[in-house]
Amino acid sequence: MAMVIAVYAALLKALGEPLYFPGTPGNFEALYQCTNTAHLADAIAWLAATPGCANQAFNVINGDYVRWRDLWPIFAETFGMKAGPVRTVRLAETMAGKAPLWDRVVEEHGLVPQPFEDVAVWPYGDHLFTPHWDMVSSIHKLCAHGFTQTVETKQPFISAFAALRAARIIP
Repeated sequence: MAMVIAVYAALLKALGEPLYFPGTPGNFEALYQCTNTAHLADAIAWLAATPGCANQAFNVINGDYVRWRDLWPIFAETFGMKAGPVRTVRLAETMAGKAPLWDRVVEEHGLVPQPFEDVAVWPYGDHLFTPHWDMVSSIHKLCAHGFTQTVETKQPFISAFAALRAARIIP
């Protein structure tokens, strides 16, 4: 998810455009949930070591619910851009011809060269930003069994973007 957003932002910035939200207006406003991979790993390790959790299914999410409308301006600021309004596009189609632009961004910023088709899974972005309904799962069962760790969704995104920059994958 972070990679789709980061590469999308890098391309829009290279075009001199604001960070438009590529999804639907309903998705921009709907409640959404995310799961940070480190948080998921902690939960899996805890579940595996907790006998009362054997052979059960648990939802693992960060524990908060967000709206893209609240995160998008933070993302734009992180990338040194202005937040744009909703501009619904199919990323898989819109990004199909952007390999030359990506190659230019890579060269201009001294990034680690990667084939454009490998840097982001655009159909996944379409999946993320299309639903116009709330996406919420309950972690009550997980908490009732004793795992109460939560993560504020904003920070893992900011950390992921910083890690991608440090690895010279995005500008």
